[in-house]
Amino acid sequence: MPFSIQWLYRVQQQISVAPLYRRIINGAVWSLLGVLISRCFTFATTIFIARILGADGYGEIGMVQSTIGFFAVFAGFGLGSTATKFVAQHRQADQEKTGRIIVLVVVVGALFSSVLSLACAASASLVSTFVLHRPELKLILNAGAIFLFISVMGGIMTAVLTGFEAFKTIAAINVAQAIITPLVSIPLVVAFGTVGAISAMTVIAAIGLVLSSSCVKKHCLTCGIPIKYVSQIWQERAILFSFSLPSMMSALMMAPAVWITNSVLVAQEGGYTEFGIFTAANQWRNLLLIIPTILSSAILPILSQAHGTHDTLSFKRIVSFNIHLTWLISLPLTVVMALFSPVFGALFGETFDGVDPLISVLMIVCFLGLVNGAVGSSFAGSGRMWIGTAMNFVWAIVLIVTTYLMVPLYGGMGLALSYLISYTTHTVWQLIYLELRIAEGAITNHWTLIISTIFLLGMCLTIGMLKYNNNLTKIGLSIASFLPIGIFCIDKILFNRVKQEVRRV
Repeated sequence: MPFSIQWLYRVQQQISVAPLYRRIINGAVWSLLGVLISRCFTFATTIFIARILGADGYGEIGMVQSTIGFFAVFAGFGLGSTATKFVAQHRQADQEKTGRIIVLVVVVGALFSSVLSLACAASASLVSTFVLHRPELKLILNAGAIFLFISVMGGIMTAVLTGFEAFKTIAAINVAQAIITPLVSIPLVVAFGTVGAISAMTVIAAIGLVLSSSCVKKHCLTCGIPIKYVSQIWQERAILFSFSLPSMMSALMMAPAVWITNSVLVAQEGGYTEFGIFTAANQWRNLLLIIPTILSSAILPILSQAHGTHDTLSFKRIVSFNIHLTWLISLPLTVVMALFSPVFGALFGETFDGVDPLISVLMIVCFLGLVNGAVGSSFAGSGRMWIGTAMNFVWAIVLIVTTYLMVPLYGGMGLALSYLISYTTHTVWQLIYLELRIAEGAITNHWTLIISTIFLLGMCLTIGMLKYNNNLTKIGLSIASFLPIGIFCIDKILFNRVKQEVRRV
């Protein structure tokens, strides 16, 4: 086929799926606005809190959050992703079924959250004494039990809004919480220390829950979705076992593994200081994790709808688009932050000495996690939750085993390297499965991108670990990391020009 005909054929294919891309971009833009503002306010507040508490106190907060996250996996029961998928799949075709699903996830979520919050409070003394090795953390864990209930219910409400593709509403809620965050958090931390930090998180989560709950009710009324079928909600129980349970099991492979590995670090001599430094470095990783949050929140409803209507071609195109876009955006951000880690680490102050190389390693871990998050959206959208669960189980085993081997030798750096090893193996087998079973050609058609990525990340790891300070080399590698997305944008611009010529003809 002549080159010009191939080109026009690709243009026609792009035009045919333009509405899908517009939906993705519309959702991503609003998600970006809300999450970006929220993360900026939260991150700035986090730096202030870290400086106030110091590495040891900040390590305590990080460990308490990790413990609450362990209970949150059970409390959430995978209901967030369940709400997003099935509300998106049925909201137009069957309003009554959608109403029953919404009520079901809210009722089950409230039940599980209540039970697990009580369990968190009841076990606070044992956990703080024998696992966290600091009995004084009992009070913070008790306060965290209240935060656990409120945050899980707020997450479920936000997931329902995501199913409605109400990204503008979610953005507004995120912005409201962001503005409140420093106003509440900093005074409470100054006055009450670590207890004040957990109390501030609870207040902010409560405000989010109230706002999101009222917005869910409003969207249900607007879309004509009844939410009164309390006696009939059990008709939809099948989704709890086919989707919620494997979703929870998938998360269950991850949160407890994180908690266990964190516990191994804090059990070492000077462990809370080491963990405080690790947590500070990990905040930069969390900052970049807005990328899969934005894209997956926009794409999962569309993937679910395409899968529900058996539109295989659109499903594969969206999967491929999501992964490539995530890859191209994440790579330069990862490279820049890994190479210039001393600049970012200095913001936390002198008590966080040694944070720089940790940032470099965790940025590479972050990139791998971002790609895995994009692949995970395709698993959820296609209903392959048990496959995802099995892969997460292997990831957890690798992380725990490497942590027990490396943390006693290298402390916080050992934990960071354990994450790097586990996420590298996890990325390899997820991409292989994606290529073979979900979207053929999504990976094998882009070997140049894969090889250049491996080279850039390898250089970042070497420079970060050796603390190599040649700024010219760092700038050169940073510029190189932007080339793939530059080529992608040029390609799209050329496509748009051809589109215009086609329309003129």
